[in-house]
Amino acid sequence: MDARGLHAATCPSGPALTAGHDAIRDWLARWLTATCGIVADLEQFEPRWDYRKPDGTPEGKLVRAKLDVACTDRKGVRTYVDVVGTHAGGSGLCGAPELLLRAQEDGRAARQAVGRKRSRYPPHKVPGVSLVPFAFEGLGRLSDEARGFLRAMAPTPASLGCAYQELSYLVQRRLAEALLSAAPGVCPWRAAPGTVTPA
Repeated sequence: MDARGLHAATCPSGPALTAGHDAIRDWLARWLTATCGIVADLEQFEPRWDYRKPDGTPEGKLVRAKLDVACTDRKGVRTYVDVVGTHAGGSGLCGAPELLLRAQEDGRAARQAVGRKRSRYPPHKVPGVSLVPFAFEGLGRLSDEARGFLRAMAPTPASLGCAYQELSYLVQRRLAEALLSAAPGVCPWRAAPGTVTPA
């Protein structure tokens, strides 16, 4: 592990980051259902956002559009929420100029993650639905879209405060598990599946 643990915190191949993403996805669906009274479904397919990726065959490889959470919002709009984690320290793909911009501009990494989601799921292909790129940075910052969605769905200010607290816990646990998993001989603590996060 490097001195600041940056590789461990940003490497997409490790199981800790994937498990952390899934924990946030599952929490969001539970929160919508239990706290907001909105039925939420996990991992829903939207065929209109499918595309073909060139792979040397005439047809190309079909890439299915699987969105993390689907629900109908308070205005009756079908809404897809796709959770994405990023890190202001970079993912190995951004060089020194981009890292400097991220250091000078709060939330830049989250906004870039939102832009990538909107590019992947262009709204004109699925008219009449809403896409919420639920982006968060590795140290806890949420994208404007994620905060706006939580505010719109939360039934009370107190429930919104609890949501932020629980999300903060999950994001920091995700980072801690990624760092611990990179240390030789250390097995990170994991909550049992279905465990309720502290309020």
